[in-house]
Amino acid sequence: MVAITSRHDEGGAMAYNGGKAGSGTTQRLINLMPPHRRYVEPFLGAGAILKAKRPAPGLNLGIEADAAVIAEHWGGGDPGATDGAGEAMPQHRTIVHGDGLQHLQERHYGTDTLIYCDPPYLRETRTSTRDLYRYEFTEPDHRALLAAIRDQAAAGALVMLSGYHPKLYARELRDWHLTTFGSITRRGMALEHLWCSFPPPVELHDYRFLGDDYRERERIRKKVRRWTAKLRDMPRLERQALLAALAEVDAEADAAADCDRRAAA
Repeated sequence: MVAITSRHDEGGAMAYNGGKAGSGTTQRLINLMPPHRRYVEPFLGAGAILKAKRPAPGLNLGIEADAAVIAEHWGGGDPGATDGAGEAMPQHRTIVHGDGLQHLQERHYGTDTLIYCDPPYLRETRTSTRDLYRYEFTEPDHRALLAAIRDQAAAGALVMLSGYHPKLYARELRDWHLTTFGSITRRGMALEHLWCSFPPPVELHDYRFLGDDYRERERIRKKVRRWTAKLRDMPRLERQALLAALAEVDAEADAAADCDRRAAA
């Protein structure tokens, strides 16, 4: 990891390059996260995902190498997240000043842990060749990161890695599931790539952002509110009957998916 001088926008406020707060980007990433008890984000930056997602019931850890970024975006303490209706959520997050790569190499997580990596992107994939971060990643750093996350995945952790499309990632993660989507950046639209060590989830950790765009998310939220009100007013046994029916539908879907996987194999 190479230390350089950080850059600031005019006016003194640090604009975090590569952040995931762009329209729709945060929601898309959260909609790909399966259930987990521990969440680790070793290259935190401004922490758009950690701030927005529903906290895990166990560990919620953000690691950032640049103390200035922590002071800028987390200096007042963890501001907490809000749910889909804007209600404040519990503050159960730990922000650490440290080396995220070293952490992944030294601390081995197992099942029930989701690790989301958003490191400084390889220079060959950027539209600008200038330094963007105080702590840039060299190509050997990227190779070391790929080795570390493959080890984490082999131990049972769920791993997600953001990037554009470097040949290095495409080669080393060819057996991982790849999702692509458009993302609005400070320089216009970019095609984001997300590598996951797991197949597309059939259950989510956080359903509050479900939907491909704002209109669909609002439609789903309204439907959830309507059904929640109906379920609250429903007699308990009737409500349990509906839950049993839902469980039966899920079991049928799982059985069909297993048949499809065996046929494909």
